[in-house]
Amino acid sequence: RLPTEAEWEYACRAGTLSNYSFGDSKKNLAKYAWFDESSKKAPRAVGQLLPNPWGAYDMYGNVSEWCEDVWHSHYKGAPGDGTAWGGNDEDRAHRGGHWDRSATKSRSHSRDHDETKKGDRTIGLRVVLPTLNPQTLLPTPTPSVSAVTSVEPGGADARPVGAPVSTLWNASIKQSEEGAPKDFRHVPVKE
Repeated sequence: RLPTEAEWEYACRAGTLSNYSFGDSKKNLAKYAWFDESSKKAPRAVGQLLPNPWGAYDMYGNVSEWCEDVWHSHYKGAPGDGTAWGGNDEDRAHRGGHWDRSATKSRSHSRDHDETKKGDRTIGLRVVLPTLNPQTLLPTPTPSVSAVTSVEPGGADARPVGAPVSTLWNASIKQSEEGAPKDFRHVPVKE
C-alpha cells in the first residue's frame, strides 16, 4: 500500500525535528536531493545522493511521492492515529517535492496534491509493507499510530508527535553496477 502522510513524514524526518533530516538550512540539499537547482530539469536514477539518517534515498526531490490520503488543505478533522484521511475527492496528497521544485517546497513538511488520474513524470511512489513475524513470516497486527504534526501543514514549526508502526520500503533501492539490487534498504518506522 501507499504510505499515509503521517508515515511518509515520519520516515522522511528520520527522528529529526528540522526542515530537512540534515538540518534547517537548504545549503546542503544538493547532497541529498535532485531539485530545481541541481537536477538539470529531469528525474534521476535513484540512490545517487546521500540517504537520510535511516538509510532512505531520495526522500527530498527527484519525484514527489503519492500518499494514501485524500487531499485536505488543512489538518482540521484529520485522523489522530496516523491512518489515511479518506474522502471522495480525486485529489490525493503527495510529498517530498520533485526535480522541478524549489528547496523550500522540498522540506520534510511540504505537501502537494494532484488528481490520481493525472499522469505526471514528477510524481512516483514508495510502498509500505507490513512488518513480518520472524517466526511465522506472517504480517503482525498493526497497532494505531500517532499523527505526524501538531500544527497546520507547511508551517515551519511542524513537528512529528508519534511513531507509525510498519516498514516504509524505500523505492530507491541502490543498484549494483550489474543492475541488481546492491542492498535492500528499508526504513523502520517504529523504534
